Amino acid sequence: MAGTTKVKKLKLDCKIINPDFTTKCSKTELYKDTAPSSGVGLSLGVDRPPLDSNLDVPVTSYYDRIHEENIAWERNRSELIEAYYDTCTPRDNEMCLHCSKKIDLQEEHMRCTDCAAHAYFCVGECTEMMHNTKQLPFHKPEVWKVDEETYAAANHVTYLKRPDHKCGNGQSTRSGIQVFDQKGRHHTVNIVVCSCEKECITFMRHHLWGSSVDTPAVAFHLDLLNWMEFLVLEGKVSLLAICQSIRWKNDLTVSQFNTLYRGIVGEAFEQFRHFKYKLRSTELEKKVVCPACPKNSGNLFISLDGNFGLVRKKNSGKSTLPPKHAERIFVEDDKVRGTYVEGPGDAQVSRTKDCSNFQAGTNIRSKNKAANLDVTGVFGSCCRHGVPHTFINMHKGEGLGYSLYVLDKLLEQVRGSDVKLHVLYDIACILEKHIKGKADATRNVDDVSLAVPIFHIYGHKSSCHVRYSTRWLPGFGLTDGEEMERMWAFMRRFSFTTKEMTPSHRIDLLTDGLLHYRRRKVSDIDLTLARNFEKARSISESTKVDLEAAQRILHVTVSDIDEWITAEKEHFHVTNEADEPMTKEEKYVLLLQSIDSITQSLCECEDADARNGFSQQLNRLKAEAKRHERDIGINRRWQKMDQIFKVHQMSLERKKKEKILMQLHKQAMDYRFIQNLQKKYSDGQAIANRLVKNLLRASKNMKRSISDFNKSNFTNRSGNLPDQLSWSDICDPMAELFKKVGCGSQVTMNDHIPTTERQHLMDARNRMLRAEEELQITECEMLSVLNALSEEYDLLVAATGSNPVMQKGLLLALKKKACNTRIQFSEAHNLFSKYISTSAVPHHLKHHMPIREVTEQEMDVVELDDPDEDSDEES
Repeated sequence: MAGTTKVKKLKLDCKIINPDFTTKCSKTELYKDTAPSSGVGLSLGVDRPPLDSNLDVPVTSYYDRIHEENIAWERNRSELIEAYYDTCTPRDNEMCLHCSKKIDLQEEHMRCTDCAAHAYFCVGECTEMMHNTKQLPFHKPEVWKVDEETYAAANHVTYLKRPDHKCGNGQSTRSGIQVFDQKGRHHTVNIVVCSCEKECITFMRHHLWGSSVDTPAVAFHLDLLNWMEFLVLEGKVSLLAICQSIRWKNDLTVSQFNTLYRGIVGEAFEQFRHFKYKLRSTELEKKVVCPACPKNSGNLFISLDGNFGLVRKKNSGKSTLPPKHAERIFVEDDKVRGTYVEGPGDAQVSRTKDCSNFQAGTNIRSKNKAANLDVTGVFGSCCRHGVPHTFINMHKGEGLGYSLYVLDKLLEQVRGSDVKLHVLYDIACILEKHIKGKADATRNVDDVSLAVPIFHIYGHKSSCHVRYSTRWLPGFGLTDGEEMERMWAFMRRFSFTTKEMTPSHRIDLLTDGLLHYRRRKVSDIDLTLARNFEKARSISESTKVDLEAAQRILHVTVSDIDEWITAEKEHFHVTNEADEPMTKEEKYVLLLQSIDSITQSLCECEDADARNGFSQQLNRLKAEAKRHERDIGINRRWQKMDQIFKVHQMSLERKKKEKILMQLHKQAMDYRFIQNLQKKYSDGQAIANRLVKNLLRASKNMKRSISDFNKSNFTNRSGNLPDQLSWSDICDPMAELFKKVGCGSQVTMNDHIPTTERQHLMDARNRMLRAEEELQITECEMLSVLNALSEEYDLLVAATGSNPVMQKGLLLALKKKACNTRIQFSEAHNLFSKYISTSAVPHHLKHHMPIREVTEQEMDVVELDDPDEDSDEES
């Protein structure tokens, strides 16, 4: 141990003296005279070849272990090769496993490496007895060629027959069935079939899946298809790539490869996937639900998003039958079309210039990408634990109709319960505005809390940060709302296959993929919740310490910070007040100015058609001016030099400048907010790049408003408003100039604290509040998981005893599922009891099985499971 301590100290000293030392010096120099004197400690130095001095490798314990492991493999590689070749050669005194006769290399004999590394048999009866008779049909025995002194593939024909079935209806033997075993190897098999059942049923009794129902000529072992299913669902590998891999692994001929691919690429594999779904789901699982989400009371968090990668080409064929999964996850197109999309209820975004520029909310599919597409993408929703909820095919852009349909379905689901609905969407700000502006008796914005996901919020203006960020809104905890992005990272790779599929096959494969994704999430739900609880507790404790330190240094209280937060929210929640109304005289002055402008354009215009248009417009304005003169009681038209004209003109210009100043104050607040937010992130980060774009857009808007203000020829004789503005006059939202027009006075307490520090304190306070909410939300979710597992176990136990004539195989499957549920409950109960009180949960399950401790490595799996969030094609 002394040697270890010395090495670590030497590393630390090197980094302090010269940071570049750890990458420039060789490990031989660093470990010189530091090898431990005893056998305990690091195995460093003298007996180990040093790293190449040209390699730029940092000196850390991690690279120490990697280097040692590589050296160990290098030293043992030749022995590994020799050991493998030893297994390929018969040893002395080898015996037949069936009759115990000694194997003579001068005579033909059989070897089967599927039975064991050294499994030898006599030719003929011994081989047949050990394989066909003892039900080892898909082994590949090899025969010893005496002349060539090597093993070669034997002409072994497998014979399959049901030993427990005797039927008088007549049996026959199907010869020459081509079978691919669990390793993908090709066999020629003779199978005894009976007229009392379909041949595919007989094949199933031998764990074979026929390529057709009536007279299949090709069959596949169930274990092989299981591997293929998970390669498709988890690896998103195409069937063609899988079959090619099987070919090169097993040295299949071209004819055998074609038989394999043509037999599997049709309906056989689609039907097998649905067959496996039926086996996994049983009759008790009717819906795709999340065990952690509330059923009767609590907080339900749903994320919405669209994906333009999961398309389908128009020329990809037609379906003769509807999808096998029906509407288990995907909604029929007719239920959305005509009402929510391409109908009277269709809605599109009319976004302002300074808000987000996401593709969400518009029915337009940019750059004519949809010309050859039947389906342009998928719109989906899932809970905050990653369990899919509702998915819809998109046929144009991502219009608001899709989100409105999902929202209506969610409101119908929670109606009559105490569940509070929280919905996160990329353009929640625009969705809320649309709901408020469109009266609907079944849809009320007060029934749902809308927010923007934590990563997408950086593409919005500053008012959206305060009003729709999950870090500012109460009730959202530490929910980031980006679960759909993680799901799209998993699902997007299906597009290479699904874009060429028929509509029903595409829906079935995408549904299988979503169900597999749900299975991944639900299997580790206990580890996920435990990690969320630890994260929330850590954030809560660390932010409390930071806030206490800041309060002592800056002499502020928690109530001061809460007042800042309230003032910030009030500022961004206040809608733009209606412009000060113009008087009739001011409207008359504005009309006269328009008449002078068009008269001047008419005099300067030489084109006959344009002059005709100006003349018609001028006549309309003169007629409208006469109506104003009658209403006001003006006997003579005002001229520019008239005093009364100048008075009302100055009033009109003053209102215009005040309006521009109020707009500039709002823009300055946005600019300062984004500027402070940008300081939290390093240059080059995705979030920092988004904030830079928003900052540039905000500065352009401010410069445009300054230009509009300076164009006015209004001279303010009272001195309240300046004649000209510059950037330095308006870059600070707390400037005295803004207070003259009633702006900039919303935060007056603790003016001695810099704006940046005030923003940091507000962020820390919000993080602490959200972390405390997360602890409460996660505790409810843990109890919900335990109750869901307990209910599922009770249902399974009741099902096994309710039907006395239940098929034995089904009964065995239900009991096995009940056993697995009991183990899962025990592990979850043991893990959750470290964080919360589980006294309200039934305890009768946890006593049936011993409880296994969850290791830290298993907790880390959940963190590594989530792909990178930054995978949004729309951003």
